[in-house]
Amino acid sequence: MKKTLAALAAALIAAGSAQAGLIEQSATVTVSQTPWTQSLSFDRFNPTAGVLTGVSFLLDGDLVTRFFGENKGRQGAQFINVLDGALVFSLPSGDVTLDFDDSRRTGVGAFDGVKDYAGASGYDLLLSQDRQRSVAAGNLSAFEGPGQFQVLINASSQSVINTTGNAKYGSSTQAGASLTLRYDYEAPTQRAGQTVPEPTTLLLTGLALAGLGLVRRRR
Repeated sequence: MKKTLAALAAALIAAGSAQAGLIEQSATVTVSQTPWTQSLSFDRFNPTAGVLTGVSFLLDGDLVTRFFGENKGRQGAQFINVLDGALVFSLPSGDVTLDFDDSRRTGVGAFDGVKDYAGASGYDLLLSQDRQRSVAAGNLSAFEGPGQFQVLINASSQSVINTTGNAKYGSSTQAGASLTLRYDYEAPTQRAGQTVPEPTTLLLTGLALAGLGLVRRRR
């Protein structure tokens, strides 16, 4: 009888458990000149695979600005290069923004007679930043069902150069982005192609077996 009940307990534990599943999808926007707006497509979760338990996004973005300047004055000059921009991801759960900000000071000498953004009086500088953020979705039902949903990504930049005196300068910004969608779910445990009996059925069977054992003992 003890062996029977032990086997029953093991069966109940197995029936009450489920296999943890994971589905990931990724899409990328190649680095290109800002401003831009791109749309990425993702498949919804198919409920026949199991019970959806979590939805999360991993947002990744890069912003790269080229700064260049030439001092045309007779004395040295300072250029303050300010990297400033944003990537806005319009997720089904709401907008999420990756902000980019950095600055670099560049000193150059008096004009060397050649306007080439190089030499003693000129410069050419690249500043870049990478940002990541994880976001968990709250309304799981919005991601279930057939078809796809869209995520819009908007890239913008306000990078500038600050300087004084007689100078010529400019900047150019590019941005790229990627988005990874993760579905966490529980799939029903199966044996030999058949679904394991529900815990309630096994529990009733166990109680019947236990009662039968008591009757036998009394005899």
